[in-house]
Amino acid sequence: MGRAVGITIDSHVRHKMTNYESLYQIKGLIREEAHLIILPEVLGILRSWQ
Repeated sequence: MGRAVGITIDSHVRHKMTNYESLYQIKGLIREEAHLIILPEVLGILRSWQ
């Protein structure tokens, strides 16, 4: 269950607390690239909660 919760929290932070959705809509930018661009911000948010 721990890993499933972590995946869910990561997804929530990425989609609701960053501009991931707008990056994902940039023409020519694939999902994996948008994910890598936003990853440092997601990790920073998660670290701030610890």
